[in-house]
Amino acid sequence: MEDINQNRSTDIAKTVKVILSVLVIVLGCFFLGYGYGTKLGHPISTVLFFEGLILSLAGIIGVILSAKAKK
Repeated sequence: MEDINQNRSTDIAKTVKVILSVLVIVLGCFFLGYGYGTKLGHPISTVLFFEGLILSLAGIIGVILSAKAKK
């Protein structure tokens, strides 16, 4: 019985990690587009653009790592 509960909690933790990684990707894409598409001035647009790029890449890496993780 304990093994079933542990597998269930591991599956839930893995699902939460994947969902958070996907949310980071979406947020990164939003920042990327907002930084690229608006004229807020040089430092703000550049920071938003690169932050979006970094968040998107971090989210993709997070999805790959959480999908490859063993139960």
